Amino acid sequence: MNEKIIIYDIGTSGVKSTLYEKSGAVIAVAGLVYPTYYPSEGRHEQAPHDWWAAVVESTRTLIRVSGADPEDIVCASSTGHCFGAVPIGRNGALLRERVPIWSDSRSFLQGEHYAEKVGRDRWYTITGRDFPISCAAARILWYAEKEPELCEAVWKYLPTKDYINFKLTGICRTDPSDASGSGVYSLRDNRYSDALLDLAGICGDVLPEIIPSAGIVGELTEPASKELGLPKTLKVICGGNDTCCMALGAKGFESGRVHTSLGSSAFIALTTAGIPDNPEVKPNIFTHVVPGLYVVTRNLHSAGNAFRWVRDVICPDLVKKASDKEINPYDLMTELACESPIGANKLIFYPTLAMGGPQDRSIHTKGAFTGLDLMHDRKDLIRASMEGIAMNLAWNLDDIRTINPFKGEMLLVGGGSGSALWRQIFADLYRMPILQSNIGQDAGTLGAMALAAVGMGFWKDFGNIDQLHETRDRKLPIEANAEKYDSLFSVYKYVANRQSEIGDRLFALDSS
Repeated sequence: MNEKIIIYDIGTSGVKSTLYEKSGAVIAVAGLVYPTYYPSEGRHEQAPHDWWAAVVESTRTLIRVSGADPEDIVCASSTGHCFGAVPIGRNGALLRERVPIWSDSRSFLQGEHYAEKVGRDRWYTITGRDFPISCAAARILWYAEKEPELCEAVWKYLPTKDYINFKLTGICRTDPSDASGSGVYSLRDNRYSDALLDLAGICGDVLPEIIPSAGIVGELTEPASKELGLPKTLKVICGGNDTCCMALGAKGFESGRVHTSLGSSAFIALTTAGIPDNPEVKPNIFTHVVPGLYVVTRNLHSAGNAFRWVRDVICPDLVKKASDKEINPYDLMTELACESPIGANKLIFYPTLAMGGPQDRSIHTKGAFTGLDLMHDRKDLIRASMEGIAMNLAWNLDDIRTINPFKGEMLLVGGGSGSALWRQIFADLYRMPILQSNIGQDAGTLGAMALAAVGMGFWKDFGNIDQLHETRDRKLPIEANAEKYDSLFSVYKYVANRQSEIGDRLFALDSS
């Protein structure tokens, strides 16, 4: 049998399904988009039914375009966006048609009250969470306060990828990476904390049992087998959250390795063998999908999604032009941005279009173009948006360096890694070489595939990942460019502080 592996990446924009040889070679890819709903300020929702429908359709597409024998597809694994709490009833029915996703900020107050009840420093020491809204517990507490009838009917709250695994197998399980994003998980004990569950008022029974990321959840149910066109004997590997699968696929399976992910959200991720003790900054920490390791991150909630906003709101004609020519609209945007000088003629873009992040003084921080002048045109707006996103990540990198003062090169992965201009901007701001490999946007799916390969015994360890990466480009920092960004950086940080103040004042308008 020519054994194959199918991987589902449940992303913010859509599902990307990939069929792999067990060696790690890609056979075929099928992507399907689904909507994110924005019913009101701070509310960002998706429909789990859309995730599943995209999984089903993309699976059938993969089989059709690849010509693969379904009987040769012996296992599946998934990765998905973090901090999900999908409520299902005891009969497996979805209890809410649309659920808050990672960027939804409605549970801010519930998360803050919970963290304060535990004690902020104590909560961080136990969980590695410094942002109370960035955990599943905050969403569960919001449900408890706002939709008590739903809570009474809940059997389990499932992370994003684990909802797909449940649809595949009928079994509720999660892995350490998603469990560590729950806000009630002890990093040092590798389990849910009874003390935190008690303080949160959450019954541990509503959370899925934790198994290894490379562990087998089960086999396909009869209905799932029929819908997907795959054999019932297919094994489902648990997988992990997108941050940790991305880290694994970006070669982060050994301590000290680091990468930047530039997707809908963006983050810098450092793989470590231990939990940082009393760091000067408080990065988010996940238990890695690789046993014995952790992933330390600093993130920007709105990166690619902010650039997508620029595309859709400022460049709709370029979207149409690109569609007519069957090219990527971002390529047309980048061409324009290249005509604008470094610093975009003193125009600064602050990219917090979703919610404030670790560099901000408030979760209510709003985005902005600052320094607008009649001289500015669209090419300046586009370049400023690219620079603003990169400057935020460079700021985060400074914090990561206080934990591990690494040198060398930085691997850039995610959708934004395909832009040569962006790679140069990052090289200049980071003052270090930026590498682009052939993996690009596929680091997360490669990480999930590696978990499946190890879980099935096809690979003895994760070392094969290094051999699958081939360097395609290496941008070196240009000192003159870096010096220009240095002079802009202090203004950028000043803008950040003012935007936090403005965001709080705007938020107060709703409360008055």
